[in-house]
Amino acid sequence: LKAEHPGSIIGRPHFALCLIRAGLADSVQDAFVRYLDPGRKYYIRRHFLSVEEAAELIRGAGGVSAIAHPMQYKLDDEGMTELMERARDAGVSGLECYYSGYSPEVCARLKALADAYGFCATAGSDWHGS
Repeated sequence: LKAEHPGSIIGRPHFALCLIRAGLADSVQDAFVRYLDPGRKYYIRRHFLSVEEAAELIRGAGGVSAIAHPMQYKLDDEGMTELMERARDAGVSGLECYYSGYSPEVCARLKALADAYGFCATAGSDWHGS
């Protein structure tokens, strides 16, 4: 699959196409329903690193870590406080405060959080090179 899709992150849609080519599914939707959806035989749950694991890996590679897209986590105030405390304790250096999808009010709230927890305020465009 990697040879067929250079530069792509291989995911379930790619496997669905393989199942169709192998005659095991009639369509992408059929492949998902029969094999790839949650609860099906070949579904693999996504694994996410904890903030601690990610910070340690980044630091070990000589990098500087920051929490990106903090509003996408849809955390309430208590959840955001927990994330900020865990990130600070893990040695995270920055918090993305400025992003084109954020209102000025959200940016101000995130900047206040960054200041409160000692993070560098970062900005993102969400451009990933393609």
